[in-house]
Amino acid sequence: MKWLKWASWAALAVVLVLAVAIGIFVATFDPNAYKEQITRGVHDATGRDLVIEGEIGLTFFPLGFSLGETRLSNAEGFGEEPFASVDEVGVRVAILPLLKNEVRVDRVVLRGLTLDLQRNAEGVSNWDDLVPAAEEDAVPAEAEAPREARPLPTIWVGGVDITEARVSWRDAQAGTELRLDPFNLTTGAFEFGEPMDLRMDFRIEQGSPVTVLTAALEAEVTADPVAGAYRIADLVLDAAVSGRDIPAGRVEARLAADIVANLEAQTAEVSGLRIDALGMRLIGAVSITDLIDDLKLTGNIASDRFSPRDVMRQLAMEVPETADARVLSKAELRADFSATTERADLKALTVVLDDTTLRGNAQVSNFESPAIGFGVTVDAINVDRYLPPTPREAAAPAEAADEPIELPVEMLRTLNLNGTADVGEVIVADVILTDIHATLAARNGLLRVEPYSLKLYSGVVNGKASLDVRGATPAYSVHQELKGMDMGALQTDMLEKTWLSGQTELVATLATSGDRISALKRGLNGNMSFAFSDGAIQDEKLARTVRLIETTIYEDQTTGEGGTQEVRFTSMKGTVTIRNGVATNKDLHVLTPILQAKGEGSVNLVEDRMDYSFGVAKLGGTRTFLYTTVKGPFSDLSYKPDLQRFAKDKLGDKVDTRVDEKKEELKQDLKEKAKDKLKGLFGR
Repeated sequence: MKWLKWASWAALAVVLVLAVAIGIFVATFDPNAYKEQITRGVHDATGRDLVIEGEIGLTFFPLGFSLGETRLSNAEGFGEEPFASVDEVGVRVAILPLLKNEVRVDRVVLRGLTLDLQRNAEGVSNWDDLVPAAEEDAVPAEAEAPREARPLPTIWVGGVDITEARVSWRDAQAGTELRLDPFNLTTGAFEFGEPMDLRMDFRIEQGSPVTVLTAALEAEVTADPVAGAYRIADLVLDAAVSGRDIPAGRVEARLAADIVANLEAQTAEVSGLRIDALGMRLIGAVSITDLIDDLKLTGNIASDRFSPRDVMRQLAMEVPETADARVLSKAELRADFSATTERADLKALTVVLDDTTLRGNAQVSNFESPAIGFGVTVDAINVDRYLPPTPREAAAPAEAADEPIELPVEMLRTLNLNGTADVGEVIVADVILTDIHATLAARNGLLRVEPYSLKLYSGVVNGKASLDVRGATPAYSVHQELKGMDMGALQTDMLEKTWLSGQTELVATLATSGDRISALKRGLNGNMSFAFSDGAIQDEKLARTVRLIETTIYEDQTTGEGGTQEVRFTSMKGTVTIRNGVATNKDLHVLTPILQAKGEGSVNLVEDRMDYSFGVAKLGGTRTFLYTTVKGPFSDLSYKPDLQRFAKDKLGDKVDTRVDEKKEELKQDLKEKAKDKLKGLFGR
C-alpha cells in the first residue's frame, strides 16, 4: 500500500504548488493593466468608446469584481452625453459553494448608474446598434428533444444596494420626455423562501409643464421560484404627484396591502388593501385566478364616510353653491366586483350621498367598444337641495338666448347602454314624483327611455321618449299619457298658489329636431288631448268677467257680484294639433254649473304669438255666445270682446231691414253697458 501513500503525498504536493501559484498570480495580477485592451475590444465590437477612469478590482477568494467610474459613449447622432455611466460596481461570489450548486453572493453594489435612452424622429433608438439584428431569412432550427430541466441552484445574496441611479428617456418621434432621478433600492439578505426587507424610492419628471411623481416603498418580500410562491407583506407605498396641471398643485396618496401569489397555481391574493387619498379611505381585497392564462379577478371595495365638498376642494374644484348648505357633506360607497379580460361586473353596489341611498349592479363587456348594463334603485332624493339658491329678489326675466345646444354627439353615437332605474321619490322644483320606473337603452346613436312611469299627485304617468343623434341634426320624440292627476295640488307645491285645479288627463305625442331652441320650436309637430273635471280656475279677473257677462249681457241678476274669485267648472276638454311650431285648437269645450264656453285659435311658438277666440253662454236657452278675442305677442296680449258677433247672434238672420235701426240701438246699448262694466277688466 506504499504506492497509495506516495500518491497521496504527490497529490498534496500538487495542491500546494497550485495554491502557491494561484497566490502568486493573485498577488501579482493587475487587471488595470488590461484597460486598453478592454476599451479597444469594446470599440471594435460596438464602435463606441468605453472610458474606465476608476480602478478595476478582482479577487479570487471569494471571487469578486469591482469597477470604478466608467462610461460608454452614445451612438452617433445622439449627442455628446454618455449612453451609460456608473460610479461604482461591486460583487463577490464564494467559489466552493458553486461546486454544490449553490450561489452565495456578498452584497451587490451599484452606485451612480446613468442611462441616456433616446429615439430620434425617424424612430431609431440609441441602443439599436447594441442589439443583434434578427435574421429575417434564417432557417428555423430543428426542434431539439426536450432536455431534463436542471434544478435551480440555491441562491443566497447578502443584499443589494442601488443608489443614485438616473434614467432619462427622450422620444423625438412622439415628442415626449421622461426622467427618473434618483432611483434607490436597498434590500436585506435574500434566500429562497426566506423573508427579505426591501426599500425603494424614486422621482419621475415628465411633460411640459413638468409633472413630478415621487414615491417611497417598503415591504417584506419572500420569493421561492422553485415552488413558484411569492409574498409581499406589509407593503406600504407613499406617493405624491405635483405640478401646474395637478389640482391644488399636489396630490398625495398612500397604499398598503399584503400580496400572496403562486405562479404554479396561477393564483394571487391581495388582502388588507387600503388606499388613503383626497381625504378619503378605500379598503378592500382582491382574489386572482388564471393569472397567466386567462386573468380573472374577484373582490370587494368600500370607502369610509367622507365629505364630497372636501374632496372637491383638494382637487381645486369649485364647490357649487347649493340651496341647502348641508348637502355634499357625507358620502360612502361599497361594492363587490369581478372582472376578466372581456368583462367587468359590479354587484351589491351601494352609494350613499347625504340622505340618499343608491343600490344596484352594473356590468361592462367588450372593453374596446364597451357595452354597459345596469339596474339601480334609489330610495329618495330632493334635487332642490342641490340646486343654486334662489335669489331673495327675483330678477326680471331675460330674453332667452338662442344659443346652440351642446350635446356630446360623438360620445352618444358610441354609447351602448341597457338598464333600468327605479326611484322611490324625487322632489324637483318643489314637485313630488313617486314610484318612478324607467328602462333606458342606447345603441348606435339612438337613445330611448321606453317605457317610463311615475306617480304624480294621485295621477299616473306612462310614456316613452327618445333622442336620435344618428343624423346630422338631433331629433327628439315623446309620447306621454297622464291620468287622474290633481292639478291643484301640483300647482300648490310648484307655484305656491293655484290658478287651475281639477282631475287631469293628458295624452301627448310630440316630435322635433334641431340644435338650438328656435329650431326645436320650428320643428315641433304632434298632437295633444286634454281633459279636466270637477275643477276651478282661480282668477279674480276671469271670475269678475263671468259675473259681468251674466248680469250685463244676459240681464240676469241671480248671482250678483259676490266675492268669489274662482270659476268652477265640471268639465274642460279639447285637442291640439301642432304643425311646424304652430299649435291649433278648434274644439275647446268648458261646462260650469250655469255657463258653457267654447274656443278655437292658434298659438305660434316660433313667433311667441297667440290668436285665440273663446265664447261664453248660459246653459240652455238660446245659447248665444259672447266671444272674446285674445291676440298679439305673449308679452303684450290684447283682449277684445266681439260685441258685433254677439249682436248678430242675438238678433238672428230673420230680422229684416225694417228692424235694422232697432238692431243698431240694441248693439249700441249693449256696447255702452258692456264698456262700463268691462272697462276695468279689459283696460278699454
